[in-house]
Amino acid sequence: MASRDHVALTYVRRADDGSNMGPGSQVRIQEYFARNPQWRVDIVDDVIRLDEGGFIHIHQVAGIEVVRMEYTFERTPGGTLYRNCLIAGMTAPILRAPFNALIRPRLLSDAMGHAWLTHNVEEVGNLEHFLPVLFEAELGRRPKP
Repeated sequence: MASRDHVALTYVRRADDGSNMGPGSQVRIQEYFARNPQWRVDIVDDVIRLDEGGFIHIHQVAGIEVVRMEYTFERTPGGTLYRNCLIAGMTAPILRAPFNALIRPRLLSDAMGHAWLTHNVEEVGNLEHFLPVLFEAELGRRPKP
């Protein structure tokens, strides 16, 4: 079944090294969780890490981080261990309690959070079907059958 969650990922600002994606870049992420119009995501995030060990992008409001997505990649004998963590809420001491108690549930309800979990499992579960081909193409080799 084709995903209907993903709408677009657009490069907004180039990375510090001039590439489309990497530390210093900004990306616009547009998607829906469970294709529910109430769970629409349309945000511009700052990429603060992208290397062989992980990827982190953050969303800020008025210069204050309110969402952080952290991905880590670790080589294992069977391939790669992929971990993902969504951190929604503020850590700024003065604003943390009211924001996390009152506003965060409106931005990311428990139901939307569960839909994100399903979205992420489906997304990552499909990586094995296309990532090896992309990787081999990047290296200029033909993928193994």
